[in-house]
Amino acid sequence: MKTLEKGIIPLVDALNDIEGLKTRYSCHGHVRDPRAWVIFSSLDVELPYQFCEKLRAVAENHSYPFRHLWTIRPWFHLYDQLPGFIIEGRPVGHFGLLLRKYLSEETIKLKELLFIDGNEHQNPDNGCKENNEVPISVDPSSPRVFRLAAGAPVVIRGNRFTTPVTFNELCHEVLYQMAFQKARNGNKALISITSPLNHSLYLWHLISTLRGMEHEDAFGRRFETEGHFIGNRHVILNIRCC
Repeated sequence: MKTLEKGIIPLVDALNDIEGLKTRYSCHGHVRDPRAWVIFSSLDVELPYQFCEKLRAVAENHSYPFRHLWTIRPWFHLYDQLPGFIIEGRPVGHFGLLLRKYLSEETIKLKELLFIDGNEHQNPDNGCKENNEVPISVDPSSPRVFRLAAGAPVVIRGNRFTTPVTFNELCHEVLYQMAFQKARNGNKALISITSPLNHSLYLWHLISTLRGMEHEDAFGRRFETEGHFIGNRHVILNIRCC
């Protein structure tokens, strides 16, 4: 069993105290990368989204109380079939690793800010079955709740025109883009997907399937993922094909 790094222990302990959350990996920052972070899984998407909104509100305050800029975003890996998330603190200014001596104190303040209390957590309707299994497929006739933009021009022109699609249509288009479309002009081809919060768990399963295919070299190239919460209760997933 690996020993936790000292500076990140208060945040790891606080997250593990919440029913339904489980920390997976953590780091309090190092010379080449001074960011502090914790990767954790959650039974639902709602609670990490609420934390993100609280941190976003604090970041907009002129009297920001932290020496790190803290954010929470989706981390598109499944852990025991549960979606992953990452809470990350980037040092503010040019102090970098020197700020690590304040990290333990800062993570305690962060815990207080987020009102981390296992008794407050309620598991909302998030599309999961009662046994906490995340559904993998969707009825093909389901509403077109996902919005898709794909292709290298998304990167080149910053194009964000999207097409509403069902989950099945989304899967087919993503597989097509991954298998056949090539990056142009030296840019990485981009697939950008926007999902309502209550349907977003499907995105984790989509990426899990793609990683399995990547491992078998089905695409002949690699891909990277990046995700964010946005304020109107949506999740954005960007897939960059190298």
